[in-house]
Parts: sequence; structure tokens; C-alpha cells
Amino acid sequence: MTVKFNVYQARNGAICISSGSSYTKLSKKQIEELRICVYDIEDFDYEDFKRHYENEGGEI
Repeated sequence: MTVKFNVYQARNGAICISSGSSYTKLSKKQIEELRICVYDIEDFDYEDFKRHYENEGGEI
């Protein structure tokens, strides 16, 4: 069985994965553990990313 996921940046700067009609916001730790290169995400905005994940309590 193959499952395809879409990785994208939400308007609030969070990195999310979706499959079908379901989505999950990823924590900074999950992004690192899954080795997601955020710079490869279409329309990625570093300032939004930084703002969101600094508010999560982690350093960027």
C-alpha cells in the first residue's frame, strides 16, 4: 500500500502534512526527525516559519 502526503506551509507559518482531507501540523522536532527540508516547500516563507516555531517555545 502506498500513501502519498503533501507537505506545505500554512498561512500561520506552521509546516503541515496532508493526505486526502486530513492534515497534521508538525512540531519543530517532527520536522527535524522526518528530515524535511523546509526550503524545498513551494512558497516557503522563512519569517512566517520562524515566528510560528519561536512561539512554540523552540529556537530556530
